[in-house]
Amino acid sequence: ITPYGIPRLHVKAAYVEDASGQVLFQKNPERVYPIASLTKLVSALVLLDTQPDWDRIVEILPEDVRNSSKTHIRAHEEIAVRDLIHASLMSSDNCATKALARTCGLDRSEFVRRMNVKADSLGLTGAHFVEPTGLDQENVATAQAVAKLLRTAASNTIVSTIMQKEQYTFTSDRRLHLLINTNRLLRSKYRVTAGKTGFIQEAGYCLATNIQAPTGTEITAVILGAPSNALRFAEAKRILDWTVRFALHRDIDPTEESE
Repeated sequence: ITPYGIPRLHVKAAYVEDASGQVLFQKNPERVYPIASLTKLVSALVLLDTQPDWDRIVEILPEDVRNSSKTHIRAHEEIAVRDLIHASLMSSDNCATKALARTCGLDRSEFVRRMNVKADSLGLTGAHFVEPTGLDQENVATAQAVAKLLRTAASNTIVSTIMQKEQYTFTSDRRLHLLINTNRLLRSKYRVTAGKTGFIQEAGYCLATNIQAPTGTEITAVILGAPSNALRFAEAKRILDWTVRFALHRDIDPTEESE
């Protein structure tokens, strides 16, 4: 805690604002960092623009599975689009995201182009994308831009509903899948209305989440570059606790002192 009562977070960047856009806390809000799987929020928006048929069945190809980290999806499984979007947003499944981008009617270069057009149209300063999953460290944005991105994604009922689910099960043509949402705040005291996690080595542990404060105010919080998964959520809880207790009720400078 700083002398002014403002938490000194062990993360690269953090940003908190309310639904009106009032800044409640910030640390390096305009510095550009890799954002890992927070990228999937943009990919979901591009996918939605193609007006997908949620019942369409997609065959998973070996190229979808290759270098997809900890996916539980296997090559040649047949999975509905609605289940793939759940896997992408809830468990940050890279294979599911690749399959969605590959089969939505756009080639890869056009999909990525639309991701960047979407970022520009939303005014996401500093945001740039080179692929749809977030596995590439060249997918970058600022914490402030990520907050706007999450709010935009969460304004879509389908996306926000998916992001609020703690668990989801679906059956492919081969087996039953159980998805567990990677946003641990869903299992905390907060009423989470949206959220997405991300991690690659170059980005550290990232989180963007919306919560509803006891007053009814919706708060958007972004953490970029936490050094561990546990600390990502611990620091998020700390800044949210502070925001609900102090920042919503006091006229204070939301800028954290530099360490």
